[in-house]
Amino acid sequence: MAPKPVVYRDGCLIVEWAAGATVSAQDFSGLLENGSLAQLLSQLHCQPCCGFRLNLPAQFIHHWQNMDPRRRSPALLRWHHHFQRIAQPDLLAWAPLHLDVHSENVLITPQGALLLIDWEYAADGDIGLELALLVRGNGLDVESQRRLLRTYQQQRPGLCAQALNTSVQQWLPWADYLILMWCEVCWHQAGQTAFLAAGSASRRALGLNT
Repeated sequence: MAPKPVVYRDGCLIVEWAAGATVSAQDFSGLLENGSLAQLLSQLHCQPCCGFRLNLPAQFIHHWQNMDPRRRSPALLRWHHHFQRIAQPDLLAWAPLHLDVHSENVLITPQGALLLIDWEYAADGDIGLELALLVRGNGLDVESQRRLLRTYQQQRPGLCAQALNTSVQQWLPWADYLILMWCEVCWHQAGQTAFLAAGSASRRALGLNT
């Protein structure tokens, strides 16, 4: 499911070169529709945990400190305090998460296998967050979201379909805020307006001005 690590030294990780090509947006939609992506994520979520726990409150603080101070509006500050105070959704299933699944991070090998690349944000967490990030990060409509969750649950028959759907719905605001703050940090670092555009849907979902 991922390139194999080769060596880790002085804080740098080198992985094997993975032959193949990242999928197009159209191919990505096809992988969602035919269940291949749901199957890949299900396989990932059944692996042993990596031992690095995702700490969302700390992540949000980091993003807040590294965004452009001029863009810290009172409304955004209220959301920041909100996610520092409230409890996270009830745990559905603890698993290793990729946390950045989109077309450019899915590679098709010459043999036709799927690999996930760019594991920079990977950590152990609740599978509901992974799926919520996939939904929001790729702008899935209601029907595409339902298809994703249905095909994912079919890969894991022991998982209650209603509980899965409820978990993802509860994680969606967290996903919106995480995506928005990541885009804000990238905008501050790179100054590329594409990052502001990428965060606009999350802003609207949280009721913030664009």
